[in-house]
Amino acid sequence: MLAAILALTVARARAATWELAYVRQQDADYVIPPVAVRAAYSALVADLAEAAPGGTVPTDAVARAAALDLSLTQNGATLYLYEPVEHMRGAGVVALHLGPLTEEVVLESPHPLADVRTGAITGALFDRGDIRAAVIATVHRNAGSDADPAANPNSWLASATDGLARGLEDPMFVQLHGFEGSTTDADAVVSAGIAQPGHEAYAQVVRRVTIGIGEGDVRTGEDVPGLAATKNAQGRLLAERGLRFWHIEMSPAVRSKLATSDAARNELGDQLLILAANEPAAARRRRQARPG
Repeated sequence: MLAAILALTVARARAATWELAYVRQQDADYVIPPVAVRAAYSALVADLAEAAPGGTVPTDAVARAAALDLSLTQNGATLYLYEPVEHMRGAGVVALHLGPLTEEVVLESPHPLADVRTGAITGALFDRGDIRAAVIATVHRNAGSDADPAANPNSWLASATDGLARGLEDPMFVQLHGFEGSTTDADAVVSAGIAQPGHEAYAQVVRRVTIGIGEGDVRTGEDVPGLAATKNAQGRLLAERGLRFWHIEMSPAVRSKLATSDAARNELGDQLLILAANEPAAARRRRQARPG
């Protein structure tokens, strides 16, 4: 017990979530984890997530992370699971807040560099302290044919999502993405991936994101099919389990504002928490995945 506590080293206070992920971004030498590694990684994330609301850490967590050539560090009430810079494989960063929170929200940034500023926005929203978890990828989506973590069901991101889905009580997952201005003239596009959450749920997320980004033109994936996330691997996994998944695409202007304005970003964070609290559980259970 004591050894595990001592091994759970305290991260530098200045190492905010995005900084931790940014220094691990890479375009090459990524590794899709083998089946056994994916299973062990997912199980570790699940156990960390399950213990997090109680403010505890499994006593064997540090050793299990080390067995996967990963580091597990703690900074106050925040846990970070990540790969050492000397052994990078594109494993990404998983961050968890310990202790009770009003809602179980998970933020994900699959393309933190390709979708400019989404990694920084995700990290800063998590660093507020009221978001349960953040997952930030550390491999560029164009590094190889199977490098896109949002499209590959065997990616580190997919395994982290699986673990968080198993470990948390009724979580809401939100992925932040970005599109070029030539794609659509909307300010943002929201989608539930392959799920069919219904008109009421879509109306709620459109309203909350509209308030959150402070812009008036938020559309759905039905309006902009090219941004509907129907091939998103995490969306499919979560839809199959009846869990909430919202895919938010943002214009360059919106991303710039959220990355540079604390007030704007805090508004989005507040609205996501309201969304998580307001969507009725019964309605969530009625979600159905589209066939195929």
